[in-house]
Amino acid sequence: MENIKLREYLRDKLLELKDEDVYIDVGACIGTASLLMNKGTCYAFEPSTRNYNLLVENTWINKKIKTINQALFSCELPYLISEQKIIGMDKISIINESQYITTFRINENNYNK
Repeated sequence: MENIKLREYLRDKLLELKDEDVYIDVGACIGTASLLMNKGTCYAFEPSTRNYNLLVENTWINKKIKTINQALFSCELPYLISEQKIIGMDKISIINESQYITTFRINENNYNK
């Protein structure tokens, strides 16, 4: 019963989307949620290169989905991705070594276009 209520809630929210809205899909994985955002612009962040490549492949036809191969966090931090056997289950670890990739800090100036 709980799954049915959640599906109905999500369906209703998706019907409320507007063309001028902007959405951020954090940890977009392969783009399943991004593709549901059929109105407005969706910025899909995915730090795992393997998942990101599938995200691009799955969403390339929808020009309103902007894909970013980067982790999103409240501040810039170095991180490392550990690929797992199952797609979508890659692990992200914050580290103290500066030679690794850093997270992306979003603010109103980044995507205010």
